Amino acid sequence: MKESEVNESQAISQTSKGL
Repeated sequence: MKESEVNESQAISQTSKGL
């Protein structure tokens, strides 16, 4: 995985927890 993909998945998981 590229660093950008890892950052995106991390941001998505954080957003999901926020919801």
